[in-house]
Amino acid sequence: MENLFKEFEQNPTIEEWNALFKKAVKQPELEDLLSYGIQLDDIKLSPIHKSFKPFSTSQKQSSDWHIIDEFHLSDLASDNDEILKSLNLGSEAIYLNGDIKNADQWKKLTKDINFDYIQTYVRPTSEPSSQEWQFIQHPNNIILNPLNSEPIPASHSFLIYSNQRDTVEETHEILSQYHEALLNQSGSAPIVVEVKVSENYLQDISKLRALRTLMNRIDKAYETSNNFRLIGRLNTARYNTNPQESHDNLLNQTIQVTAAVLGGANGIINSSFDSSNSFESKRLSRNVQLLLKAESFLDKVIDPAKGSYFFEELTRSICDKAWRYFQATETQGGWLARQNQNKTEAI
Repeated sequence: MENLFKEFEQNPTIEEWNALFKKAVKQPELEDLLSYGIQLDDIKLSPIHKSFKPFSTSQKQSSDWHIIDEFHLSDLASDNDEILKSLNLGSEAIYLNGDIKNADQWKKLTKDINFDYIQTYVRPTSEPSSQEWQFIQHPNNIILNPLNSEPIPASHSFLIYSNQRDTVEETHEILSQYHEALLNQSGSAPIVVEVKVSENYLQDISKLRALRTLMNRIDKAYETSNNFRLIGRLNTARYNTNPQESHDNLLNQTIQVTAAVLGGANGIINSSFDSSNSFESKRLSRNVQLLLKAESFLDKVIDPAKGSYFFEELTRSICDKAWRYFQATETQGGWLARQNQNKTEAI
């Protein structure tokens, strides 16, 4: 062990590393070690580091997450049956898309569901007025509203997300929306942040870690505490649509779910691994998350990426760039002002 770094003095420079690399490989096309940096969007990480200090990220206090099943409401009785089957087979939360007109419809939809133990997200398809949806209210029920210039009831929550494909742009847009949501919310309901999780495993882990860090930075400035829920939504756009090979998508889902968990998601929306969206397909997809809890113990370790040079540096790089973009947006009046300006210019 004494001779492990004998080629160097106590504190070698990057130039000394590079010189030794050139000497060792003896191939012209491999002369520059620094050319082997990893490029992700417009971020490049060096393949060598020294005197590394872990980045101070803000992660949640528990490594567990909710397995969320999503439903698009149609027939309330059959919807209730599907929800109960899902809960009995391992789902821990439900995400309901659709309008519920009155308390009787809500009772029919949620028959035999104990909201003391089940987290419920309700996303209306129409704009709810301030007096609507009182019958849904429960500490574990979150009614989601889009972020726009209209005020929402104090008991409701903002839902924010981004369709940007670039990691830094997506992080910046979500951060700008989160700031607007904090300024416009009138109650204490948590803000729900949906984040796309794709097959870009390393990138998505760092993206979620960066989002949690930056949103906690804003929370601290406004003296709030963890006023958000970070929800992973699996990106199925690139799944194999060939029925004979569709089960390969379960491997993609395993990678995506793992990335969301290691990044610090509070919940992950279960998606069917094939285009059928059948009960059996959703069951197999749900089992991926159950296995990652029961057999891989991903719910037992908090922030396992902490201390890794790659994850820490990529998280730091995303945070730095996204924060600069966020500050530039704020100098222009904020995200809503920019959206309204874009709409006006389009007209």
